[in-house]
Amino acid sequence: MAAEYTLTTADDGGARDVVMEDAATAGDELTTNASLKIPISSGSNKDLFIEIFPEEMPETPSSTLLQVLKDEEAPLNVWADAALLYIQYKQHAREASAILQAGCERLGGTREERVRLFASAGIAHLTQAQQTLDRTTGSEPKDEMRSMADNRFTHSTTIDNLYPMTWMGKGMLNLSAGLLEQARFFFDTTLKECGRVLPALLGLAAVLYLEKNYEGAQGMYAEAMRLYPNKSGAATRVGFGLACYRLGQVDRAKAAFARALDIDPENVDAMVGSAVLDMASLDETSEEFNSLMEKAIKMMSMANLLDHSNAMVQNHLANHYFWKWTPMSGTAEVTQGTNVVKGSQPIPLEEGERIRIGTDFETYVAEYGDNADEEGNTFRMKDVWKGPSTGT
Repeated sequence: MAAEYTLTTADDGGARDVVMEDAATAGDELTTNASLKIPISSGSNKDLFIEIFPEEMPETPSSTLLQVLKDEEAPLNVWADAALLYIQYKQHAREASAILQAGCERLGGTREERVRLFASAGIAHLTQAQQTLDRTTGSEPKDEMRSMADNRFTHSTTIDNLYPMTWMGKGMLNLSAGLLEQARFFFDTTLKECGRVLPALLGLAAVLYLEKNYEGAQGMYAEAMRLYPNKSGAATRVGFGLACYRLGQVDRAKAAFARALDIDPENVDAMVGSAVLDMASLDETSEEFNSLMEKAIKMMSMANLLDHSNAMVQNHLANHYFWKWTPMSGTAEVTQGTNVVKGSQPIPLEEGERIRIGTDFETYVAEYGDNADEEGNTFRMKDVWKGPSTGT
């Protein structure tokens, strides 16, 4: 018996994560293909440096990188660049937070370096809180990270209360706490003072989405993609697709999720969105139903392999396996070359209902009941049974 699928998001806030995707790069100029250069402090030649390329970052332990930064007494801007590159290529905010935390405890640095370091640390803590939330049902780790982020933003403000990166951080802090009006204020302020920067556009889009202003959110995501076609990335397409779905624009939502997967084939949210919409649009009478359903479930299963803790993936997989087939009690006799099934007891089926006999024969109930069967144990199938006569 086939299930009916609906695209859902945890706490109705699927777009909330989109701004977190760009959190680590908010207000920074470091490009995604830049290498990290750590000046060597010892020796007479001041032009020597240690260079770490982006492709080397996934294999570089954070403890090693942290020790090199300490040994070479790296400038504070290098600490911030190291954390940024680390989170971009390893996608783990915890390690980046540790680097920034250690940097914040160091003395010296210019006013600009220190304000950037504290604001970056706050945003890294927020990103870590989001990743912790995705992997645990408890609120204590999330609340602790938010508190640490708030502390870093407070320090940043005492150094420079007009630093745009701090505004963005405070916007994300309020957004993560569900304080939408406060979040809107900081995102709007960033847009007014800094222009149409990507993190603020995504932040405001998330606020509008959570306010159920899906048309407004759609417009913000569209503007972000138009102004930043490459940097906006897969996450922005996911946010746009969710807004389209909420507006009943299913085809546009499908296209947005497909584009997100083109950009990032392992984007779990895009996988779920594509799979759910594909399953919802299947025609159960089509000859391609089984193959298309199998393709959608494979995509959902792949998403589960990539992220075992994703609540949306778990929900839809459970929904599929729970509702796909309902076992019927008793046995059924089927004669080769006929479409008549006789059960050992009354079978509660309706015409048009999808059934499976054995492990791989699927068809529909064409006619329920039979003139020669007053007990209601017999029904006719749409397709003829081609296997051997059997009872199952």
